[in-house]
Amino acid sequence: MMKQADEFFATRGYPCWLRVDYDTLLSNIAVHIATAPLIDASLPFLQKIWPHLEDDLIRNGLAGVLSSSPTFLLGVSPSLQRILRPGYRPAETGYAREGLLPVLGSFADCLNLSNMAQIHDRRLPFLLRARARSGEFGAGDWGLDTICEQLTNIPMIDITGFFLLRQPESSEVFTLRRHLRRLESPQSHLVVPLSLINRDYAEYRPFISTEVLGLDGGGSCFPIETGFWAFPVRSGHDYQLYQVDLGAMHGLPAREFPAQIGGCPARPVNLQPGFCEFIVDSHLPGPFPVAGYLTGGPAHAPVDLRAWQPSELLNLIGHMQHCPVYLQAGNRLAELLP
Repeated sequence: MMKQADEFFATRGYPCWLRVDYDTLLSNIAVHIATAPLIDASLPFLQKIWPHLEDDLIRNGLAGVLSSSPTFLLGVSPSLQRILRPGYRPAETGYAREGLLPVLGSFADCLNLSNMAQIHDRRLPFLLRARARSGEFGAGDWGLDTICEQLTNIPMIDITGFFLLRQPESSEVFTLRRHLRRLESPQSHLVVPLSLINRDYAEYRPFISTEVLGLDGGGSCFPIETGFWAFPVRSGHDYQLYQVDLGAMHGLPAREFPAQIGGCPARPVNLQPGFCEFIVDSHLPGPFPVAGYLTGGPAHAPVDLRAWQPSELLNLIGHMQHCPVYLQAGNRLAELLP
């Protein structure tokens, strides 16, 4: 459970908010940095608080950052390796000349990067995404084998490793090493999520991802309070119905999930794309909007996170990109607007 600030009033102009406990978040990350010196900053709240977090992460040994936003990466300290992971627009590989390391996923991407390198008369490094295993679906524009066979004929670009979102088998690691030796790669990196690492290969460069949320079962704490405003719309003799401006399109799951309104348990009864209705089995003072919580809540009655599926929590936080973020360090609270 995150610490409580002495006074906290969320912005009424937004339907929801996030309150991030800085110390808990930093602790979640720091415990993994020795093993995984890279961090995936794709979650929107991480990008918002990054200017407050970066110096402490560097002091803890962070070596690099991944993101699909070149604009965000250009604001990251040049002392860190900045990896432009898949999700950017193809034209945005132009940022590679600014020192970003792009992950390329097709032969056409390699040709475009080569053209750019020749225009600017400088060699440009890149990572190659390995979707399928070598020898399986390897032909064609995005096939690993086709790309590796043709790279010797493409000037001015240097492969420095492979980017994988799956666990490579030991035989596949051998094949990837062989590709890198044949292509005279200046480095030999396999960039993989930390959660997939189960072997000790020197080439692995794991990156921290979901571990920042403490969902890896390692004793870490969830660092985010997710709050919303609930509006009373109907009352019965022993219940009240509230409407919330969050729905399926905002990451709420299509099943019953834990929530709290006005300090009381609330259960979803009508999930729609743009809103959701909750029932509270008691009468709350009103009528006026009441603060509710999907995670966090009052210190004496927080939402029980054990009733959430980790994947659903991650999806929910990933959708919260247009709400204000409150960064709490001890009793100091800073509001970071969208």
